[in-house]
Formats: sequence, C-alpha cells, structure tokens
Amino acid sequence: MGSRNLSRFPPHPAHNAAMRKWVHVALAVFLVAVGGVVAWEILRPHELNPIVDGKRLTTWLEGQSDEASRALEKVGTNAIPTLLWMLRQTDSPFKSTMVDLFRKQHFIKVHHIPAEQHNHAAYLAFRKLGARADVAVPALIEIYEQKLSPSSQQAAARSLGSIGPPAKQAIPVLILGMTDTNALLRIDLLRALADLHAEPDLVVPALTNALNDANPGVSVFAFDALWEIGEAAKPAVPALVKAVHNSEPSARGGAVRALLKIAPDAVVPALTNALYDTNSEVRLFACISLWEVGVDARRGVPPLANVVKQALPALVKAANDLDSGVRERADWVLRQIDPEAAAKAGVK
Repeated sequence: MGSRNLSRFPPHPAHNAAMRKWVHVALAVFLVAVGGVVAWEILRPHELNPIVDGKRLTTWLEGQSDEASRALEKVGTNAIPTLLWMLRQTDSPFKSTMVDLFRKQHFIKVHHIPAEQHNHAAYLAFRKLGARADVAVPALIEIYEQKLSPSSQQAAARSLGSIGPPAKQAIPVLILGMTDTNALLRIDLLRALADLHAEPDLVVPALTNALNDANPGVSVFAFDALWEIGEAAKPAVPALVKAVHNSEPSARGGAVRALLKIAPDAVVPALTNALYDTNSEVRLFACISLWEVGVDARRGVPPLANVVKQALPALVKAANDLDSGVRERADWVLRQIDPEAAAKAGVK
C-alpha cells in the first residue's frame, strides 16, 4: 500500500481553533506594540521640556497654580522653547482617534493634555514672562501666521500682546488679521494691539474701525482697547462721541467709559447732545451717565468740575420729557448734581 498524501485530509478542528487564537493574540500584541510607538510619537513630552523640582515644566503649567508660577520663574526664558512647542500643538482627527482608542484599552496608560489647554497655558506663561520673552517674537509671529488651529493662532496673538512694546514688529500682521472671519480671533487681536502699547498711529485707526464691527461682541472689546490705550487714542474721540448715540447699550457705555479716560472734557457735551436724541433709551442713558459724571465733578475731578454745569439746561428740558422714565431720571439727576438749579427749574 503506497504512502498516503496527508494534505488530502483536513486539519483537526481543535488545531484550527488554536491557530486562530494564536493569530489573534499575535495580532493584538502587534497592534499594541505599534500603537504604543504611535502614541509615544504623538503624545511624548517635548525633548526640551525641562525638569523643575522633579516635574516637567509642562506638568507644572497644566495647573496654573502659585507653584506653577514659581517653577516658571526658576526656568525663566529657558522655558521659551517649550512654550513655543505648546503653542504649536494641535489635535488632528488622527491624534484624537488614537487618544480615544488608547483610553478604551488597559495595556497602555495615556495622559493626554488637549492642545487647546497647551495653547492657553503657553499664553499665560508668556504673560508672566512679559518683555523678558522678546526673543520669542519672530517665532510667535510665525506660529500666528501658520494658522495651525484657531486656538493656537489666538494664543499666539495674545502672547505677542503680553510681551508689550518689544513685540511692536507684529503690529502690521495683527492689524491685517482684523479682517478674519473668526470673531474670537478679532477680539484677541484687539486685546493684543492694546497691550502692545506701541505705534498708536497704526493701532488707533484699526481699533476705531473695529467700533463698527458686525459682531457686537467685537465692538465692545474695541471700546475697551481704546480705553486701555488712553490719551494716545484721542484720534478716536469723534467716533466715540458718535457712539454715545449707538442703539446698543453696551456700545454707549463703552463709549462714555473710553471718553472719560481719553478726553474727559468731551464727555459732558456728548451726553448733553444725547439728551436730545430721538431714542428714549439713549436719553435715559445720557441722564444716568451725567449723574455718574456729576459725582466725579463734585469730587473735584478735573476738568469735569468746569463743564458739568453745561448739561443743566438740557437736563431741565429732559425733566419735561414725554417719556416718564426720562423725566423721573432727569429730575433725580438735577437734584443730585445741582439742587439749587433744580429748585429754580421747579424740580421737587
């Protein structure tokens, strides 16, 4: 009888099950190994991340505590390479998927800090370093222009502002960004431009244009930015005076606040004129604001004490306003600012 061809007989079922189990285990080990390498490449700490008191700098900065501030002070400007790395962090779809996958398994522990948290922590660190971080300005401009993510770009802009005048070379780039469709970025650019405290001839016109931004939130920050600049923002006074009549209450309040710091002598005339506005809300706001200005005038805040009485005739007229709210407020303001004038006008 000739030798049998064993290949003609099928493998035993138990052998098949063992082979499948072995393949699954080998595949799982392979995937874990490959995944571990991928995760390490994606999530590994930056090689320039210094150790401070037994912890990496990024670990300290995650908490933003007093201890974090002390750790940053110990490292000083040597932290800049790490901070720039943090600003460049983004969470791509692939990276996010890998993080989600590894959080579902128990072989590899993953401590992942979201890129937005890295970006924000880097900005806070740059704010603490201030002008000492001037060497980082070219790199910060580059990161801003790369538009790696909205969070990265916004944090880079704010970081430039936190450095102050040494970062003034970024002003043209930041002004150009005011046309961006991202309203949150425009707000951060306004903050940065005000914080730079440099080149008002370039900055003030850009901030003045932002007073009319299509997004009301952006325009509110434009008023705040002009207030931050102070007297150097005097070219914006005509636009601020006009804004006292704005339909948005937040805009009117921002305009008066900015005027009080930039050109206080222009506040009372603007509010006096607003008492004749066709909008009763504007007239009511003017009465309230005149009372606030009058309080400062009584405290002897110059030059308000010299001009607040200019509003008295208009207030007397407002005391007879068709709107009851305006009448009541004008009566009260007159009695508070100048009781004698109120008595003469028949205000009780």
